[in-house]
Amino acid sequence: MIDEAADEPFWSWTDLILFLGLGIPAFIATFVITQLGMMSVTNNKALLLMIPQFLAQAEMLIPIALLFRWKYERPFLKSLRLGVRAGDIWSSFSAGIVVAVSVLLIAAALRIPDVSSPMMELMKDLSAARWIAVFAVSVGPVFEELFFRGLLQPVAVRSVGMIAGVLFSAAPFAIMHGPQYAWSWQHIAMILIAGSAFGWWRLRTRTTGAAIIMHCGYNTVLVVGYLIGRSAL
Repeated sequence: MIDEAADEPFWSWTDLILFLGLGIPAFIATFVITQLGMMSVTNNKALLLMIPQFLAQAEMLIPIALLFRWKYERPFLKSLRLGVRAGDIWSSFSAGIVVAVSVLLIAAALRIPDVSSPMMELMKDLSAARWIAVFAVSVGPVFEELFFRGLLQPVAVRSVGMIAGVLFSAAPFAIMHGPQYAWSWQHIAMILIAGSAFGWWRLRTRTTGAAIIMHCGYNTVLVVGYLIGRSAL
């Protein structure tokens, strides 16, 4: 069941700043330590990047989860509204597919050029590309939506309104992907469109869980399209 009355965030900008102040050092430390430890286990470049990244993101959530519990006496994940109505599961995934196809069509119409970046080079290795695809359609959307649509967007919407709040949370989401596309502004703009769509869906369904499923649908189109194109080379 979704508690419609619980959508108003009880946390503040101060809490988010504290979260970043504590979470970013935790992220860096966990990423470095995990990656160094994994180097003796595997030489798969995708795993050396993805596993430390997602473990570090999980570690990053611990300070804000403790803050929710100690300061507000609220459960962290439930407060971020991860529950999804049964009727929203397929519609959310389908909406992600529609957004992905729309973004690809816009990119094609604008003739946005391909870019070279470390991530794109890594994706040329089919084994690495498969692992990246697995993470991209599973845990990746979970952490990204928890951060941007779960934590940030509700506070932004409360402060500046729905449209500005959605854009405010979508902007850092797009910028975060900048290195993945060699800081191409055209690609960042496409991700801004996608992030805004995820934010709108979060508002429409009133759940972060639905935005996660939508994001999974979006990423599924991208990775399947890439793998099909890659295998055809």
